[in-house]
Amino acid sequence: RLPWPSVGTWLSNPLRPGPEIETVLYPPLPPPSDAPPNPVVAPTAPVANIPLPPRRPSALGGVAPLAVDSKTFADGGNCFAQLRAAGTLFAPSTQQGGNPACAIDNPVQVAAIAEPNAPGGSIKLPDRPVISCRMAVRFGEWLRNVAPSLGASRNAALASITTGPGWDCRPRNRQPGAKLSAHGNGDALDINTFFFANRARLPVQGHGRDPAFHTARMSACSYFTTVLGPGSAFHDSHLHLDIMRHSHSFRLCR
Repeated sequence: RLPWPSVGTWLSNPLRPGPEIETVLYPPLPPPSDAPPNPVVAPTAPVANIPLPPRRPSALGGVAPLAVDSKTFADGGNCFAQLRAAGTLFAPSTQQGGNPACAIDNPVQVAAIAEPNAPGGSIKLPDRPVISCRMAVRFGEWLRNVAPSLGASRNAALASITTGPGWDCRPRNRQPGAKLSAHGNGDALDINTFFFANRARLPVQGHGRDPAFHTARMSACSYFTTVLGPGSAFHDSHLHLDIMRHSHSFRLCR
């Protein structure tokens, strides 16, 4: 015999009586109503007015903001969009001086060129030069290309560059009677000194034969129509870069 009753036996003779079923009476449901039920609205928490964090200090790689006019930004068209897409820190500038011969096509004031390896993510231009937008686009492309090799030469990232004012309504090489310089239309920029994150410096003057500078200089010949530096008359102290168009579409690299 099995120690427990079979199924049939359990159904007919359970081992223990089950509990009595207690009848519970619930109140009747209310009649249906056409009105929608009242929604349960969670209490709204008060909105905290949290101020934005302060801008990164310049000593830690930050760049002070430039004044921006939204209408001028819109008028700049595709060129300004290219600068924004490249991460260039700039602001539209006003036309410089009163000489119509020295007008600038979409003048911009440039404060920094985006470069991920630089302190704070950008190479600073402390002189904040005023140049044409197209010159700013070309300069940023070249600088991002040569920054890694320049940084490797000094075992530190390229941090900043002194450039002078950029725009300057004057004849070429400041020689009376000469043609208008590319600086007069904001299409030129002069580099004086490269500064690195470890406080190393690479002045253009006296370093024309430095391998890193020579590489950067030769690379510039592929980006600009004119590249003049040490060894070229009037350019021993700086590297002149411009995008002025020459006749017959030739490039001047000296």
